[in-house]
Amino acid sequence: MHEEFGVIFSIVGAVIFYAISVFVLSRKNKDISHYLFSTMTIFSGSSELLAFFEFTGTMELAHFLLKFDLSFLAMAGYFYLLFADYFREGFNLKFALVALIPTTLIIVMVHTVMIEKMIWGPYGWAGVYRPLWDLVYGVYTISYLIVVVFIFWWVRRQVTEPYIKWKLNLLLTGSIVLLIGSLINVPMIITIGRVFPIIETSLMISAVIFAVALTWKPKELYAQ
Repeated sequence: MHEEFGVIFSIVGAVIFYAISVFVLSRKNKDISHYLFSTMTIFSGSSELLAFFEFTGTMELAHFLLKFDLSFLAMAGYFYLLFADYFREGFNLKFALVALIPTTLIIVMVHTVMIEKMIWGPYGWAGVYRPLWDLVYGVYTISYLIVVVFIFWWVRRQVTEPYIKWKLNLLLTGSIVLLIGSLINVPMIITIGRVFPIIETSLMISAVIFAVALTWKPKELYAQ
């Protein structure tokens, strides 16, 4: 039953992420933040799609795909960081290049030393990670999320326009949801393994919140 749930959850997750990306890109009056966000959701959706094949494939295939699954999540985190920083000072190429360094190192780690073996768990094939390396990946993820929460919080304090403040409130809320999910997920993976797709659930919730912030303006704010 758990395996079936994992397969269905992965398919639904991929569809949701891809649909959100298409929806955001279909809107008028787009800026770079919309493209950064859509890139983030495409990587997240691709991660879910790979998870589907991990559930349904052999151990060798699951092991191979897990490396790209985790790499896509790392890239989603990278574009998430760029997305947040855009609200601070627009797109900054130097910041993007600097932020790419730890992301690249994490991806190299994922493809070389992080995954020790695969085991069959309640939600299908799951990776067993070598000690310390899983912690490094977790610290990387949580550190990026903390930086994003801080950026949105700091920018929100600087603005006075009601619509922008409303948008930043949603972006901050979605980021806190994702941070809480990661703070629960990382220790769980390290100690007892994958019990429930917490990070994927928090990603989908936050993606919906972000999409609302980028595409919808309450009527009461139009005249302001």
